[in-house]
Order: sequence, then structure tokens, then C-alpha cells
Amino acid sequence: MLSGKSADELRTEQVELLNAKKELEHSELTDDVKHARLSSDEYLRKRRELDMLKLERKREEQKTTASQVRQEDAPVDREMIVSLEEQLAAAQQRLAYHKRREQVVGLVLQELAKAVKATASSAQKVVSAAIEQHLGTITGGRYTEARLRDDLAVEVFSAEKNDWVVPTEALSAGTVDQIYFLARLAFLKTIAGNNPVPLLLDDPFVTCDAPRRLQIRAILEKYKDEYQILFFTHYPEYEDWGDNVIAL
Repeated sequence: MLSGKSADELRTEQVELLNAKKELEHSELTDDVKHARLSSDEYLRKRRELDMLKLERKREEQKTTASQVRQEDAPVDREMIVSLEEQLAAAQQRLAYHKRREQVVGLVLQELAKAVKATASSAQKVVSAAIEQHLGTITGGRYTEARLRDDLAVEVFSAEKNDWVVPTEALSAGTVDQIYFLARLAFLKTIAGNNPVPLLLDDPFVTCDAPRRLQIRAILEKYKDEYQILFFTHYPEYEDWGDNVIAL
């Protein structure tokens, strides 16, 4: 019955159990625990959760207090708020103005696109023929066909590539200058017709070598009876072109 234990050992074990009982009653089995519907383990778990919530609440209260302090210390007063509201109203007015301006510009661009397309449609044959009139001469026979696209871009036919090319994307700078010089003359002829408008040239042939300059001179000789040509340059290569006037 005593499991081989002596009376002294049993008394010692009894004392230990009584002490453990008193400790449990003091630390866990309080009046709240005794009268609660939860078990002692569940109650203690809830108490720990409550303590964590209280700690979290304290941290949030500290954050709120710090925010209030920052708000009170912020260098913003009523006058500044009124000024900012006025600036906001002015900015909104400017925004509305620029939105209306954007709409107007959008409509203008749409109409310009239509005008470009209409101009290209009516001028394609005339401009292409005017360019082709001197294209073979000015490029040494390398290019003889030209056309005007719907966006008014100029293309020439390359026999080497067997395709139409945009001069700025496939040709040398000197050839590009020659072709677009012819294009400008063609547009001038198309727009002005037989009206004797002046032709102003401000050193447009800086990329041309000697043979190209001679080709361009031959073309200008043909146009001098139709237009008054004013050629501005500081290069001596052009001194014998037309009537030389030296600026003082």
C-alpha cells in the first residue's frame, strides 16, 4: 500500500503537495478564476491576450500623442492655410485654361492633318514632276524618279535597292541637300505659280562638293528669269554666281 515508502517519505511528499496546492491557489485559483466559467488554463490565456491588447493600446496612444504634438508644432497657421487655398484655386484655373488650350490645339492639329493630306493629294503629281525634272541631272543619273507621300514627305526610287527610300534615311548628306533643294523649288512652283516671288538662299549648299555645286548652279540659271534669287554666303566659291554684292 505504501509502495515501499517509509512514513517519513510520505510525510515529506505530503508537505510538498500541500505547498504546491497553496501556490496554485495563490497564483491561479483566485476568486475570479474560481467563479469563472473558463478553466484556469483558458483564463490565463485570456489574461495574457488582454495584457497584449493593453500594451498595443498604449503604443497607439503614444503614436496619437506624438502626432498631436507634431501637428501643434507644425509651422502652419490659418493665414498659411488661406494662402494655400488661394494658390490651389489659381492652379485649378490655370489647369482648366490649359485643358481648353489642349482641346483647341488638338482640333488645330486635326485640321492641319486634313490640310496636309489635301495639299499632298492635289500637289503630288505637280511636285513629283517638278523634282524629277532636275533629279537625274543633280544626282548624276543615280535617281530619276520621285514622289510625294500623303504626309508631304519626299521619296526617291533607288535602283540599287529596287524600292522607294526616304532621302534622310538612306542617302548621303550632299544628295539629301540636293533632293530637298529640288523639293523646295517644286513646292515654291506649286504654291506661287507664275507669281514672281523672291527666292532667298542662306548657304544651303555647304555639304555639296564642286560637281554638285555646278549642277545646282545650272538649275538656278534656269530659274533666274522666273524668280529674283538672293543668295547669301561667305564662301568665295560662289563669287562668280550672278551679280556679286559684297556687304560692308
